[in-house]
Amino acid sequence: MQQQSISDFDNLEQEHQLIDQVNQKSKQGKFKQYKQGQYYGDIQNNVRHGYGLMTYQDRYYIGFWKNDKKHGQGKEVLDKGDKYEGQFEDGKPHGEGTLETGNGIYSGCWVQGIKQGYGKWRGKNNEIYVGEWRCNKANGYGRYDYQDGGWYEGEFKNYLKYGKGKESYANGDYYDGDFINDKPDGFGVYRWADGSSYHGTFCSGVRHGKGYWLKNEDPQYHESYDGQYINDLKCGHGIYRWPSGNVYEGEFFNDHRHGYGEMRWIDGSFYKGQFHNGQMCGEGELKRNNKPIIYGYFEANKLTKEYKKKSLSTSNEQSQNNTYDAKKNYNSLHQTFNPYQNVQPFTKIHFKSESIVPISQQIKRERNVSVDDINKNQNQLQQNKFKISIDIDDHQAFSTQQKYKTLSTTNCPFQIQQENLLSMTNREKQTKKVIIDSFKFKRSQNSFRLQSLNQSTRITQNSLPKQGVN
Repeated sequence: MQQQSISDFDNLEQEHQLIDQVNQKSKQGKFKQYKQGQYYGDIQNNVRHGYGLMTYQDRYYIGFWKNDKKHGQGKEVLDKGDKYEGQFEDGKPHGEGTLETGNGIYSGCWVQGIKQGYGKWRGKNNEIYVGEWRCNKANGYGRYDYQDGGWYEGEFKNYLKYGKGKESYANGDYYDGDFINDKPDGFGVYRWADGSSYHGTFCSGVRHGKGYWLKNEDPQYHESYDGQYINDLKCGHGIYRWPSGNVYEGEFFNDHRHGYGEMRWIDGSFYKGQFHNGQMCGEGELKRNNKPIIYGYFEANKLTKEYKKKSLSTSNEQSQNNTYDAKKNYNSLHQTFNPYQNVQPFTKIHFKSESIVPISQQIKRERNVSVDDINKNQNQLQQNKFKISIDIDDHQAFSTQQKYKTLSTTNCPFQIQQENLLSMTNREKQTKKVIIDSFKFKRSQNSFRLQSLNQSTRITQNSLPKQGVN
C-alpha cells in the first residue's frame, strides 16, 4: 500500500491549514522522507528538531520535536478518529493532555504514555469519573456520576468500587460503608427511599451476618428486626418487633420464624415452642389472656394434641430436637453461601497465664510438720512471685504433642530461678526483671517470649439488597 503524503489529505483545506501552521512556527520548513511516512518542518543535524508535521499511513502528528522524537506540545490524529492533544516527552504523552476516543474523553495527567495522576473521564453515554488514576485505570479516590442520575464517591481499585465509599442510587436509595469488587461488602448502612434502613454487615452486595433492620424511623410506626442474616434473608437467631407491640425472639430460616422461639403479644399472651415456616408447629406452651397455660402439640397455629401436664423439654433441647429439622436446613443454606470468603486467617495467638495456687498450698500436711513450719514456707515462697505471657506464632495449628514443665522456686535463689526460666524458653537474658512465682506452664514446638506483668496483647478481628419483611 502506498504511503500517505502531505498531498494525500482528502480535505485540501485541512492540508493547507496544517502546512500554514508549520510555516508560521517553524524556522525553516524542509521535507524529509522516512520509511513510515513523510515529514515537513524544522530539521537540525539531519533529524527532526523544532516544529513540524509528520504524516504516517494511519495517522499524522503536528507539533514540536526534539532529537527526532515528539517532545513538547503537539497533536496526534488517527484515521479512525481518535486523537490526543497535549504534552509529549520522548515520543510519548507526558504531562497534561486530552485523549478523545470512541468510548469517551479523558483529560488529565499522563506519565510516559499512561494515564497517571488526577484526571477526568466522560463516557459516550455522558457518565463521568473525576479522580485519581494509576496505570491507565481509575485507582484511588474519585467520584463517578451515572447517566441515570446516581453517583458514587469513594475509593476505587482497577475501575471497581473498593474500600470506603458512598453511593446514591437513581431510585432514591443510599448506601454508606465498605465495598469489595464493586459491591457492598463489610459493614455499612443502607437506607431505602421509603425511610427503611439497615445497619450491619454485607457480603457480595447482600445483607449477610449480624444486622439491624428498621422499617420506618417514625416512633408511631416502629417495626424492626435485630439478628442474623444469610444471603439477604433472616436466618439464625433474631428479635422481630411489630408496630402493635408484639415481639418474637427465636430462630429464623428463609425469612420465616422457624425453630424454637417465643412469641409475646401486647395483651400478655405468649407462646413458647416450635415454629415452622412462620407458624406455630410442634411442641409448645400457649397462654391466652388470663387463661391457664396450655401444653401440647401444634400444627398450623392450631392445638392438635394437649398434654395434661407440662412435659416439654428446655428451649435448648427443643432447638436440638426440632421436629422439622430447621438446623439441617440452616446448615444447608450456609453451604450455598460462604460468609467468610473475604476473611483473612490470623497467624498470631496470644495467651496470658492465670494466677496459680502456690506449691506451698498443695503440700499435704504430715504428722511431723507443724502449722508454723507450713506458714514459714508460705512466707518464703510469697517473696518470689511471677506470671508469664506467651505469644505463639503458628500458621497452621497447635502441635498436639505439647510438653509440660514445672519450675520449682523453693530451693533456688532469685537469680538462678530467672536464669533457669530464660534457659527453658531458649531466649537470651532479658534486661527487664521477671518477678517469679511457682507455676506450671506448657511449651509447644512454637516460639514464645516472656513479658512483664503490666504488658498484655490482644487480637481484634475486626447490587442492591432487597427489602424482604415478614
